[in-house]
Amino acid sequence: MIKHLKTNNGSALLIAVAILMIFTVLGLSLMTLTANGLTKNESRENIVHATDLADKGIEFAVNDLQKKLIDEIKKNPMGKTDFYLYLNSIFSNENLVTNNLKCPASNNKIPENIGYKIPGENNSFTKVCIEKVEEIKTNGVTEEKDRYKRLVTFRSEGWVNQKKHTTYAQVIIGTDAIPDQLRYAVSSNNNGSLHFHGGVEVTGDIKSAANIHISKKAYSGWNYAPSWHNSVALKLNPTIGSASSKIIFSKPTSKLFYYNQNLSHNSNGSNKGIVYSPTKNNTYDITNQNQIKSLLTRSDKINVISKDLPEDTVNVQSKVESIYNENKLVNPLKGARITGTTSNLKRSKESITMVYDEACLNYSNKKPYLCTQYGLKDTELSIGPSRNSNTVEIQGTYFINGDVEINNVTLKSNAVLYVNGNVNIRFSTLTELEKDSSLIIFASGPIFIANISEYLNTPSTIKGFFYSQSDMTLYGVGSNIKIIGGLASKNLYLTALRGSVSENNFNISENTQLNSNSRLQIIYDENIIKQYTDFRRDEEEEFITQLNEPETLNRY
Repeated sequence: MIKHLKTNNGSALLIAVAILMIFTVLGLSLMTLTANGLTKNESRENIVHATDLADKGIEFAVNDLQKKLIDEIKKNPMGKTDFYLYLNSIFSNENLVTNNLKCPASNNKIPENIGYKIPGENNSFTKVCIEKVEEIKTNGVTEEKDRYKRLVTFRSEGWVNQKKHTTYAQVIIGTDAIPDQLRYAVSSNNNGSLHFHGGVEVTGDIKSAANIHISKKAYSGWNYAPSWHNSVALKLNPTIGSASSKIIFSKPTSKLFYYNQNLSHNSNGSNKGIVYSPTKNNTYDITNQNQIKSLLTRSDKINVISKDLPEDTVNVQSKVESIYNENKLVNPLKGARITGTTSNLKRSKESITMVYDEACLNYSNKKPYLCTQYGLKDTELSIGPSRNSNTVEIQGTYFINGDVEINNVTLKSNAVLYVNGNVNIRFSTLTELEKDSSLIIFASGPIFIANISEYLNTPSTIKGFFYSQSDMTLYGVGSNIKIIGGLASKNLYLTALRGSVSENNFNISENTQLNSNSRLQIIYDENIIKQYTDFRRDEEEEFITQLNEPETLNRY
């Protein structure tokens, strides 16, 4: 017995069986782990897919809602009051429930009959509903610029093979109901172009409704006889917090033209007689961003964009005439010409003042804007020095049926002027009436600004915005101007040198100009929007013609 136990016969079979059992167990374990891994990977893939579907569902719902709002304001143009009531109506809880867009109170699956359902592939779909809608408040108060917006919270469920992912997003939809021009440092409208001559410097975005002309030559003088001076080209800077300064063309057929020589002029021509002669050698396609960058002065951070934008003109004439037609002669200033003094121009910020010619108003009961047909002179608001002071203060909102002349005066302002006529500002210094005040002018006729802080090394800093339905010209050759705000017109002509000049010497080397400050600086300031909306205005003053792009505040 002991002899049989000590023998090794048959052990090979036992070892083989044991090894087989071990590998069988290991194989089964590996297969189980692999299967579990595949299941987990599939589950993980489903969740990732569901997350992507949920995100895309919110984009779909936001775009659909945006389109409906845009279609509505195109079909039924409405003023600000009506648009505010319209938002209240479509975003009311009752309307959301009626249209099956309101999310259920619980966090359970969105029912089949609620919200948007977007089918996907391979047993996947997305459901989106609106959780809540709120007005936008700052310190508990809705500011004017936020009155026509709503903060909409969306809930989106992405479903893939019974796996669900829920995403929430808070999106601002609506408009700030301000003229589009206030969004740019410099812009042209109504198929007009931008013209930059010499060392003009712009901080912010620029927009052209047609073409852009850039010249390394500045000019002084007018009446179709400009004198040309060597300079450098336009310099663009991004605003603080922006990655780049944008050049926006609202037509894909627009071009940029570059000139490095004196331009000719024509005594019978328009545009101050300057003749712009595009050739193959100075014409640049707006799609070539690097080439456009190389033409500018030390402007590396720019982004050239072609974007289809609606016309954004402000009908100043109709605004002024409606005041007269409706007999809204509040706080009237009578007389064809008025020399400003502190007592008759500085009113409360909330005041609305009409400037009119009394004789014209009473002539055969005709409306003031028809007076020229009867040989009477248009109203003019002339702001100049009085016998005792060179300083004039102006505050409030003014509607002027005629031209405005600001001449040989130090003007301290906090005002909005709607001018049914031309605006000429010369030999003057423009400053703030108080901290953070501004001068905002909307004119139907041309605006001309020259001889401001002439031959001085310190610029006149003007906090404000100037808009013309016609053309606008600003000089920064002898003048020295810094505008914190913006400019907009049909055709805009800006000309400037950089550095110090004197009455008889505009000859500055290119290297000196490269390292000197521009004598015409336009610096965009988004606070100009708030300053504009702070003035008392008619609720129906601007019709809502476009919406802001939806802005996502939070996604979780």
